[in-house]
Amino acid sequence: MEVLFILAFLSIFIAAQSWIYRVFALRKLSAKIVFSKSVAKCGETVMIEEMIRNEKALPLPMLVLKFEAPKALAFPDMTNTSLSDYHYREDLLSLGAWKAHTRQIPVKCKRRGYFSFKRFSLTTSDLMLLMKIVSSLESEASLTVLPKLIRSIDVNIMLMSFIDEKTVNKFLVEDPFAFNGTREYQPTDRMSAVNWKATARCDELMVNTFCSSVHSEIQILLNVEPYTNDHREDCIEKAISIAYSTAKYLTQRHFEVSLYCNSRDILTESDIRIERGSGTEHSELIGYQLARVDLSRGSGDFDAMIEDVVRSRYHRRAIIISANTITALQKQLIRRLRSGFDFLWIVPLNIHDAEPIILESLRPVTKFWRHRFEESN
Repeated sequence: MEVLFILAFLSIFIAAQSWIYRVFALRKLSAKIVFSKSVAKCGETVMIEEMIRNEKALPLPMLVLKFEAPKALAFPDMTNTSLSDYHYREDLLSLGAWKAHTRQIPVKCKRRGYFSFKRFSLTTSDLMLLMKIVSSLESEASLTVLPKLIRSIDVNIMLMSFIDEKTVNKFLVEDPFAFNGTREYQPTDRMSAVNWKATARCDELMVNTFCSSVHSEIQILLNVEPYTNDHREDCIEKAISIAYSTAKYLTQRHFEVSLYCNSRDILTESDIRIERGSGTEHSELIGYQLARVDLSRGSGDFDAMIEDVVRSRYHRRAIIISANTITALQKQLIRRLRSGFDFLWIVPLNIHDAEPIILESLRPVTKFWRHRFEESN
């Protein structure tokens, strides 16, 4: 008799707690996933923050938070993480009544791009762990990772023949009364321009910069057309890094920079076109837009883009960045060169790649750029 009573009691208890958890487990349970910042540099470590609140008297003995993250965001600690096309993360915890849970997970930004957590899920159970109760939630968390920067000294060497001392003296007349900030010392800087307080603070030579009374505009024309039959993207990614680094370098030296790219924004699907501007905010705008270049959407006609730029603007100097070196493109560039379009063509290469064949007319205006990106970046 006692056994039957115990069995009946257990049956009623299991049924009752199952009904209670099925009805109330997800009520007043909130969760969100956010990044610790919205914009990060390539190679920087940011935090993914998990926040869960149980605002009721019912404890949750088992709670699993699941989300997926792009492979470009690397988890130093792969515990509870599996890898395929994405990083799949599962965090197991228990949450008492009227309790909150917060956890920070470090991730390293391995490459540029726009990343988001569109959805994640919470799975809980009853006290006996006999059933699963699943809730899918939406997230607005997003992270924009800027392209990798090239050292300014490398950009200086790359542009030395194009932006020479004559160009600087002709277009850039510094106003000694209009202080514009500080930057790293370059071999061509005067020692009288060194800012010793900034040097002591940064532990490297820093020089004062001043606003210019006369400005020159340089256009950056970025071509993301495939350069191999297998549609490799490594040199295109380097081209994007060169574009951002060049824009940052030029705006720091008071050039007005505009940028045009024959690709699309991953969010707006609009053309990547940034009108001329200068200063830190403008260079960061360029970096932000280049971070959102979506190579999976293909590329537009590069020559048509150049034609549109040339037709709509009076003569200016341009820096063309293209890993694609096909003969048809070179003939188009020669035609532009003969029509008076003044440009420098930068061709990014992998460290062991052979130099492509460049037609003779283009050789004086062509620069090959080799750099081995660190795997950790």
